[in-house]
Amino acid sequence: YSSTERMKAMQPYMEQIKERYANDQQMQNIMTAKLYEDTNSNPLLGCLPAFLQIPVFIALYRSILNLANDKLLEEPFLFVPTLEGPTLTDKLQLPQGRGIDWLTTQWTGDGSTPSFLGGDLQPLLGWEDTAAYCALPLIIVATQYLTQALITPPVDESLDEKTKASQKRVQGILKYIPLSIGWFSLQVPSALCLYWFTSNIMSAVSTTSIRVS
Repeated sequence: YSSTERMKAMQPYMEQIKERYANDQQMQNIMTAKLYEDTNSNPLLGCLPAFLQIPVFIALYRSILNLANDKLLEEPFLFVPTLEGPTLTDKLQLPQGRGIDWLTTQWTGDGSTPSFLGGDLQPLLGWEDTAAYCALPLIIVATQYLTQALITPPVDESLDEKTKASQKRVQGILKYIPLSIGWFSLQVPSALCLYWFTSNIMSAVSTTSIRVS
């Protein structure tokens, strides 16, 4: 994260190099490399946190599934009814679980009052538990947007129009990542969602602390 913030701070100097050696690409590369060396920077280090999380996330996902299948994650945490829910409960046929079926199927009621806000219509896990499990993905989406906004560098206005358009397209695509993560978090045990939420908060705090210091 420190490397990412350093790269952002170096942008004005990068622009000066491009302006000074506009007609000499080789000199631009030499001076840019010299700038990296003088500031002890590495543009690839900014990707390191994301790559490091991948094996941890996969291992944690498998571990949580195994613990939930062994009935070892039944305790609640804060407002979350259980750490194994909502996808892994007795009602959803352990050990397989059924993705988002906890939210979309097996609504009960006689159908006389087709309202999701009143009457006798009830979701599979009940209104209170369902609301709690739905709140966590919403929180994750919000914190993911915050973290992404802090980490994503602004479009470099010194670049040519084609490159700037390409950067804007990439950033436009990245805006949908929090929604994808939110959708995914509806289909996994809440313990994994809590890990992702904590990771987002730590990323935002770390980035803000580095930027302030």
